Amino acid sequence: MKHGIHFFDRSVLTTAIQDFTLVIKEDPSNAQARLYRGRAYAKQQQYRNAIQDLAAAIHLDPSCWLAFYYRGCILRQIDPKRAVQDFSVSVLINETQENFSSFLHRGIVYSEQCQWSLAICDFESVLALDSSVIFAYLHIGLILLLHLDQYHEAIRQFTNAIEIDPLNVRAYVCRAQAYHKIHNLPNAVKDINRAIHLYPNKSQLCILRGQYLMELKKYELASLGIHQLAEMNEESFTSQPVQQALIQSFCQNHNKAIECLREATATQPEPAMFVILGKIQMKAKKTKDAVRSFKKAMKLLMTSAKILPNTFEAAEMYYLTGLCYVEQKSLLQARDAFSMAIRLHSSYPDAFYQRGLCRMQLRQAKCIRDFNRALALCPSHFQAYMSRAAYYGSKGRYSKAILNCNEAIKILPNSARAYFYRGTLKYQNKTFKAAIEDLSKTIDLNKTCILAYYNRAVCYHQIKDFRKALKDYGILLLLELSKEIAFKVLINRGLLYVELGDYANACEDFKEATLLSPDDSQIFQAIGICYHK
Repeated sequence: MKHGIHFFDRSVLTTAIQDFTLVIKEDPSNAQARLYRGRAYAKQQQYRNAIQDLAAAIHLDPSCWLAFYYRGCILRQIDPKRAVQDFSVSVLINETQENFSSFLHRGIVYSEQCQWSLAICDFESVLALDSSVIFAYLHIGLILLLHLDQYHEAIRQFTNAIEIDPLNVRAYVCRAQAYHKIHNLPNAVKDINRAIHLYPNKSQLCILRGQYLMELKKYELASLGIHQLAEMNEESFTSQPVQQALIQSFCQNHNKAIECLREATATQPEPAMFVILGKIQMKAKKTKDAVRSFKKAMKLLMTSAKILPNTFEAAEMYYLTGLCYVEQKSLLQARDAFSMAIRLHSSYPDAFYQRGLCRMQLRQAKCIRDFNRALALCPSHFQAYMSRAAYYGSKGRYSKAILNCNEAIKILPNSARAYFYRGTLKYQNKTFKAAIEDLSKTIDLNKTCILAYYNRAVCYHQIKDFRKALKDYGILLLLELSKEIAFKVLINRGLLYVELGDYANACEDFKEATLLSPDDSQIFQAIGICYHK
C-alpha cells in the first residue's frame, strides 16, 4: 500500500494502480486502496473505473469524505444533481478547513444551475474556512455583478481579492467592469490600466480601455490606444480576423483590413463576414467591390428554395447595397435595393428614408410617403424631418417646411444645419426678422458658416438695416469664398452703397466684380452710372 501511495504522489500512475490492485486482491475490503485507485483512474481520465472504485470505497467506508468529494468532482459535468449530493455528504462528514474544496465545487455547480444564493452561501463557507481563497471572492463578485446587479458589493469582493493578490489580473478586470456599471469611469480606466501593466500584450484589455476612454470623451487617448492595438502581433489578436480588421479600418488602414477579411472569408465563408468586408470596402470607397461582397452574403443566406429569409440581417444587405448604388449615382438601382430591404423587413426606417431621398432626386412625388413612413417608425429621425422640410421648401410650401425644421431642432437643439435651413425658409416666407434670429443662431453654432453670413446680410438689406448688412458683407470678404459667392457679395454690397448714395465705394466693388466676371456688360453699365453720379 505504501509503495502504491509513493508512486501515486509522484504521478507514476500505472505502477500505483498495479500496486493498489494487488492490495485489493489480497484484501477486497480495503477502502483506502479503492479510494487511491479511483483517484489514479480519474487522473488517467478513466472515469468509469474511477467511479466504480470510489463507489466501492464509499460502500466499504461510508464515512470516507474524500471518496464522496472525488466522486462529486467526476460527476460535476455529467450528473450535477448527484455531484451536489456527494459534495453535501462530504461536508456533512467533514466540515473543517481540510474539506473546503467540497464547498467550493458545490458552489460552482450551484452557479452553473443559476442557484445564485446557494452558490454565494457555499463560497462564503469557503472563505469562513480559508479567507485567502481568491477564487471564492471572484465568484461571489461575478454573481453579484452579472446576475444580481449588486455592483457596490461586487466591487468590495473584487477589492478583497486584490488585497490578497495584488497581481491578480482577473480581479482588476472584474472590478473595472463593476465600476463601469455604476458609471465610475475614471476608476474603471485605472483598473484596466493596472491590468494592462500586468499583461501589456493582451488585446482584449486594450479594447476595453478604448471603450471606457470613448465614454469619458477622451477621444485622442482612445484613438491612440486603438492605433497601438493595430500594431500588436499577439496570437490571440491575430487569430480574430474580424476584430483585427475593424481595428485596422479604424486606423484608416482599409487595405490591410480588407486583406485580413478576405483571408478569413476564404476559410470561413459566412454571411456576417462578407457583410463586414463590404462595410469596410464602403469606407475605402470601393463600392463596386462592396456590392459584390453583399451579393455573396445574400447567396450564402438564401434558403434551399433560393429565397432570402424575412429577417433584418437579409434586409440590411440590400440596404447597404443601396447605399453603394447611391455613391455610384445609380439612383434607380439604389431605389430598387431599398425597396427589397423594405420588403424583407417592413419596419426599417432608414431604408424608407434612403428610398425617399432617391425618389426625391428622381423627382418622384412618392418620396414624401417614404419620409412619412420613416417618421412613423422612428419619430426621432432627424434626417427624415430635414428631408421633408427640403421637399416642402422645393414646392414653395414654406410654412410646412418650417414646421418640419422645428421638429428637427427639438431632436438636435444644436444643429447649425436645421437653424440655417429654417432661416432661409423664413427669408423665402418674407419674415426677415425671424430669419435673422435663426441665421444668427447658426453663426453662434458655426462661426465660419459662409452662407449664414451671406443670407443674414441679405435679410438686413431687406429690412434696410444697412450698417449690419455692410458688416456681414465685410466679414464674408475676409473669409475664403468661392468665386461665385465672392462675386455675389461684391455686387450686393455695391448695390447697397448705391442705395446709400456712396457711389465711390459702389464703384470700387463693381470694379472688383469685373475681375471675377469680365464679360458681364451690366457691371460696366453700373460702373458708368456710378461715375456719372
